[in-house]
Amino acid sequence: MTYKLAMRHILLLCFLFCLKLHAQQPPEGISYQGVALNSAGTPLPVGSPVGLRISILSGTPTGSVDYTETLTVTIGAQGVYSIIIGQSNVNSFSNIQWDTENKFLKIELDPLGGSSYSQTGISQLMSVPYAFHTKFTKNVNSHSITNTIADLRSKAGKPNDVVYLKGYYTSGDGGEGYFIWKTDSIFLNSSSGLYKDDNGGTIIKVTNNDTGRWVRQYEGYINVLYFGATGTWGNYTQQIQNAINFAKLTSDGNRQFFKSTTVFIPSGNYIIDKLILKDGVSIIGESIDKTTLYPSNSPDAYLVTMDAGRIRLNMSNLNFIGAYGGNSNSPKGVFFFQATGQSYDTGMDGGLQNSTFKNIQISNFNGHGIYLKATASQGVGYRNHNNYFENVKITKGSISAHSSALKIDELNDNLTFTNCHFSGGGWAIYSFGSIIDLKGSLGGLFIPQNISFINSVIENGDIGLNLSNASSITVNSCTFQYLGIAVKADGSIQECKGINIINNKFFDAAGYGTYTPGTGHIKDNGYCISTKKSFLNVRGNYFISAAICNSCGFLYSDTDNLGVVLEGNSFLNSNLNRTVGVTKSVTQTGSTLECGQHSYIKAQSSTGNITTLNSTVNTGEFITIEASFLANLVFAKTGNISFPGTRATFTLTTGQVARFRKMDIGGQQVFHLVSYVKSNL
Repeated sequence: MTYKLAMRHILLLCFLFCLKLHAQQPPEGISYQGVALNSAGTPLPVGSPVGLRISILSGTPTGSVDYTETLTVTIGAQGVYSIIIGQSNVNSFSNIQWDTENKFLKIELDPLGGSSYSQTGISQLMSVPYAFHTKFTKNVNSHSITNTIADLRSKAGKPNDVVYLKGYYTSGDGGEGYFIWKTDSIFLNSSSGLYKDDNGGTIIKVTNNDTGRWVRQYEGYINVLYFGATGTWGNYTQQIQNAINFAKLTSDGNRQFFKSTTVFIPSGNYIIDKLILKDGVSIIGESIDKTTLYPSNSPDAYLVTMDAGRIRLNMSNLNFIGAYGGNSNSPKGVFFFQATGQSYDTGMDGGLQNSTFKNIQISNFNGHGIYLKATASQGVGYRNHNNYFENVKITKGSISAHSSALKIDELNDNLTFTNCHFSGGGWAIYSFGSIIDLKGSLGGLFIPQNISFINSVIENGDIGLNLSNASSITVNSCTFQYLGIAVKADGSIQECKGINIINNKFFDAAGYGTYTPGTGHIKDNGYCISTKKSFLNVRGNYFISAAICNSCGFLYSDTDNLGVVLEGNSFLNSNLNRTVGVTKSVTQTGSTLECGQHSYIKAQSSTGNITTLNSTVNTGEFITIEASFLANLVFAKTGNISFPGTRATFTLTTGQVARFRKMDIGGQQVFHLVSYVKSNL
């Protein structure tokens, strides 16, 4: 039979220092209570002897053993037993370095009272026992209690004095905790005084006293409550920024006194002017619907920006709402990430890199929800790249064409958006302009590229995804709905290539389908996909709409488009699969026929034979050529065209069709005739 251990409210200190502080040395030990159950969940019988092995591990649940002891206990009522950890091996217990790393408690049990132990549980000691910790501050001189941070600033100490703060503003408001008076040079006005400044939360300077600093003792994340951000509808810009700046100091490498580089914003309502994110500092909230940030009326254009140089961070569990207290939507945007360099940066080292954003919601802002912008000057480009966004929902606060839910300008690359939601408005509210806008510039040298949208929703606007001079964009398993044009690719400045639209659902996404969006919106001439000077791979999509206007359809290709591959797309009814311009009309130039990456060509002859086909289709793919009116097409073998038999030429007359396959023969690209329809109907 196997046994297990139920741990219940363990790790109760055997001294009550929180209620009364004594100057004398506290006892060495941790009071621990557990319940021993058998495999059926039934408590072991009263009086049963049970063998225990207790271990305290350092760093991780599998870390090195700082302390171990074995003992036998007798089971009480309901399987309960109680012990004091540390009293059977006092010398070893007293040498535990509580202030160096996280500690984990490991419990092993032998239900027969022997030493054949089996592991029953490992749990982290979430707070270092106060008396043990202070023992490693070189012998605390005195203990005292103070009420608020303001009181603490009026109370100097001696080296290693300890103060218990009852609250930041009032007792129990979340800012409570222990402070130690530190006189190390890193806390003083010296050349190495990294932590000399009073930040209002973890480092407190006494007024008119520079002999030391009160230093907060804490474990885990850096809670903004430590800095007075209580989340009760106040403007907490400075408090949260102070927490971020403090975490940045630790991120820069000094981990002797502090370890965490993550700022935690608990449940609450926080008004802010603008926050500046720092490299290496992550920010997490309690949940996407409980930690809410609102904009103040400051003139700042965006709510969140970032420092210059390379920025790497994680952000999650936050809700940004632009309207509150009867106010209208905020004119601000939310995130503005402009990649810039610093004096010590070289090459392309500036920008948002290797960062993640998860569980974030944005609504009621008239500016851009997220704006990623690269910077290029004097031949050097700083870009945002290798970033991941998951479960980010952005609803535009304004239907104006001047803002987007997501805007990406210039050289931003290797970005992934998974399970995200981009909306131009709420139910039956449709936005002008683009919901997602990707745009290159500088003559096509700096363009958005290698960007993926996966399993996301794009809805409620004139243009869902607008690609202007972008490349290597993949849209996979997404839903486009209630749109004038779902995807628009325009390569007028720099050709858009590698645009993959695969396995998506388009619902009322051509001229809004059955919906009437209102004056000025794209209703007529709306297509699910519109393309100009671009190459698109459109496969495996499903198009649904009860009805579309007579001038709308599935795909519109401009006359100078590079090519479209259509394969495996499905339609609810035949009216939805209307295309324009997919068949490319070209005219023979000398002895060459320029085919681009088009798979179906309607060719018009000039004079002379066609000896060369210029096509960028892949080796093994096919191009189909139909002879247009006016003159016959005559193909000759003297260039990169081949066909069976001994004849030197073959001719297509008006309406006849030939199919060629691109082949790699002896390192040469050859277009081999595989079939043609010679007779007319």
